[in-house]
Formats: sequence, structure tokens, C-alpha cells
Amino acid sequence: MAEIPQAVLADRLSEEINGRKVRAAVFTTFSFDPGFFELHILPTLFDIQLSQVEKIKRIQLENALQKVDDIAVYYDRTALAQEALPAQLDFRRIGVRVPQGVFHPKLVFVLVDNCRDDKGQTLVSQSLIFGCLSANLTRGGWWENVEVAHFVEIKGKDRPDERYSYRKDLLGLTKRIMELGGPAEEQIEVISPYFGGDNGGTLARLVDALNPKEIRVYLPRDADGAAKVTEALYESIGELAYWSILPPPITRSGAEKFNTNALPRFTHAKVYRLWRPDGKQIILSGSVNLTDAAHSSVKSGKTQ
Repeated sequence: MAEIPQAVLADRLSEEINGRKVRAAVFTTFSFDPGFFELHILPTLFDIQLSQVEKIKRIQLENALQKVDDIAVYYDRTALAQEALPAQLDFRRIGVRVPQGVFHPKLVFVLVDNCRDDKGQTLVSQSLIFGCLSANLTRGGWWENVEVAHFVEIKGKDRPDERYSYRKDLLGLTKRIMELGGPAEEQIEVISPYFGGDNGGTLARLVDALNPKEIRVYLPRDADGAAKVTEALYESIGELAYWSILPPPITRSGAEKFNTNALPRFTHAKVYRLWRPDGKQIILSGSVNLTDAAHSSVKSGKTQ
């Protein structure tokens, strides 16, 4: 009987990427732990030395994400892992609902650049690394369980369809996943430096009124990177929305835009961005914080 090959799943994916620049990546999963994904799975996409200190590691990953076109995770909306921690980095999370069933595929799609020289200066072609797994995007799936995974590389230079007998199946699969994910217009993004109370009640009422598929709230931070919200508020809003962080080039001063050691400026902006069903965006900007006072009745006689 032939010996079954064994490997650490993250190492196996890193071997497939082989130091090449990642252009985009899509993961699908049933159960999802956003915090674990961004700290322990996302790093496999980048050929960089990362700190073991979580705060510094996230800053390094923030910078790396600025050089990637898109990273997205599709997951079953009913299956966030019980021990899941909220994400803090800016990658897309798309919750999927399947009528009379669950969203259960565990797939990996990674688009990489093939370059002629080691410095990545001369682009020759691109390849799609495709992986079919049994592992969810959780600690159990990537660190603890015995799982199975199979990876193949589809090279862009190999044009004839017969080279890949599953090409049409793969295209149909990706189309189906995007359809299940629904239109992007069912999303809301909120930037606010101040939040009211410790129970996230203002955000909860906003969610009830608009019923978005996904809501993202940007985390206000001190100059040293510490969150400017209480632990109770962080957890309560984390149950309703994804915490994200503004890209460093936005929060640094103009002269220090690309200096990774530069401290961020205080973000005092208030912005609400909503996608309508017709694909158009509604952007509300001004002085409206995500607080009860700002969203209270007009009986106060004040105009925001």
C-alpha cells in the first residue's frame, strides 16, 4: 500500500505559492473563525517575516494587504465558530445563506504572478492555485484535526481547454459561489470616532432598520494602535458587525504615507456608506457619530 503523504496544511499552501506574489485569493468554508484566519491562515499568502507579537503582526499584515487586489472569504452565516474572534484586518467576509441547506464547500483559490526574475520585476504569466479541502477556516481545521487537501496549479499559458478537463466545472462552481454570496449592495460601512454606551444599541437599531447582509465598522485607535472603545463595546458590536482598520496610508500624514514606522493620525471623520439594490452607493458624511445622541429624535431641535 502506497504511503499517504502528510503535511501541515498551512505549509502545504505556502509551498504551492512558493514565494510568488499573490494577486488575489478566495476561500470558502462552512465554519469560520475570522480572528484565527487573519492571524494564522492569511500569513501563508505572503513571503514576509512576521512578528510573534499580535499587534505588530497585524500592522505588518495591514501593509501586505495593500499590495493585494482582493481577498475574500465566503462562509455559512449560521456557522461562525463558537470560539471565534472578530477580524480586525480589511479583507472581505461574505456570509452565505443556502435555502433548505448549508453552505459547506472548503475551497481555496489563489491567483499568483509568475515572474522571470526573483525581484518580481518582469511578469511572464499568472497561475491559479486551486485547493479542495475538508478543513474549515478554524483552529480545529488548520491546527488540530486530521484533514485532507488536494492542490493543483492551473497555468495561464496552457490555453487549450482539454488540458484541464474540469475547467468548465470550476467556472460553474465559482459562478455559483458568487451568486450565493449575493450582491455587494447589501452592505454598510461605518467610520465613527465615538460610540455610545457599552451595548452597541445604536448600531443594532441601524441594522434592524436597514437589514444589511454585512456591516463593517472601522475601529478607532490611539496613536499606539490601542482600540479606543471599551472591551464590552468591542464585544457587543463584534456580534453585529465586522471590525476593520483603515489602511495605514490613509491614516498617516502625507509625508509619512508609506513610512511603516509612522504613527497614525486621529480619525475624526464620520462616514456611512450604503449599497442600494440598484448597485448605487449612498454616502452620508458630516458630524454624525455612531451614538444615541447623534441618531436620536429630531425633537431635540438640533440639526446634524
